[in-house]
Amino acid sequence: MLVQVASFLNEDECNSLCRTYDRVHTAARQHDYNGQPVIDWGLIQSDSQISALCRFIVQRVASLVETIQQENLHPETAVLAAMGPGHSFPLHADNCRNEEDEWVPNHTPNRLFSTILYLNDGYGGGEIVFPSQQQRIKPSTGLLVGFPSGRAYVHEVATVTHGRRYSMPIWFAREGKALIR
Repeated sequence: MLVQVASFLNEDECNSLCRTYDRVHTAARQHDYNGQPVIDWGLIQSDSQISALCRFIVQRVASLVETIQQENLHPETAVLAAMGPGHSFPLHADNCRNEEDEWVPNHTPNRLFSTILYLNDGYGGGEIVFPSQQQRIKPSTGLLVGFPSGRAYVHEVATVTHGRRYSMPIWFAREGKALIR
């Protein structure tokens, strides 16, 4: 099931997360498919200005996911990310990959449910597309999108044509180390 919750975050929370990304992205140890800095959970937790807000947000999302999934999943990881003009993500699933027309586990096979919080408007393109569900979602400030992490919900991100697209993906698992205890 594909879930959309408008205004899951308020504008102030979103702006705070965008400012945090801009302030600390040069310290990022990870980069995305496009080579853009990704603010990982460790870096978020080391920043006292944003740590409490991010923990609160992850706990709110976790409560919603538990209601949707009807099982106790825990947040496996969360990041802050941004995409600029010309950036996109190819068709993929979050817990497996297509290898010679066969779906096999990827580097994160324990992920069961994926969520993305969208933190801003004011950019072109950047829609998340789910071909099998015939859904093309234009992100807006505060929108939460959730979906199962497997191949039934293969998705891509259309090319950002102008501006910057900020997001906070959070992935959930049944097993493995919990992000928040």
